[in-house]
Amino acid sequence: MATLVKAWQSFTWYVHQLMGDSAYDNYLARHRVVHPDHEPMTKREFWRDRVQFDETNHSTGCC
Repeated sequence: MATLVKAWQSFTWYVHQLMGDSAYDNYLARHRVVHPDHEPMTKREFWRDRVQFDETNHSTGCC
């Protein structure tokens, strides 16, 4: 049973990472290490910045 629970947790972690659900939490963790003297963006600011970046930096795929 414990193995099944661990497998499910690993799967859900992977899906959250893949879909970007944990992007803000990852940003906060990195920000605390790299910029401890600066205030981090709010969640709203983070997502606005991320969407703006995605809209202005189009990727066509492989190249």
